[in-house]
Amino acid sequence: SSEVCQYLDESIRKCSVNPRIEEIKKILKKFNSSWKNAFGEEVKKLPPRCSESLKSLVEDRNHVAHGGTIASSFSDIVGYYCQARRVVSKLEDILPVVNP
Repeated sequence: SSEVCQYLDESIRKCSVNPRIEEIKKILKKFNSSWKNAFGEEVKKLPPRCSESLKSLVEDRNHVAHGGTIASSFSDIVGYYCQARRVVSKLEDILPVVNP
């Protein structure tokens, strides 16, 4: 339903919650365990650098949010973002298409 898609969008993409793969899977499982499994399988098909980039973005964000410093350059962060988007885009691949 469009309500489920909106909840997922708010909970994962637009929320301050760190979008860790395991957290995304937990949220998906609340609605449908097959979505959780499908997401996990789709993420496994991606190169490991995609998941690693998402993890790096989360870690860097947390360091900055808590007053720390990061060793990543702007170029590193842009690269992480480009790769991490591939993980998040897998949600679109596994969720049913809903016309709002």
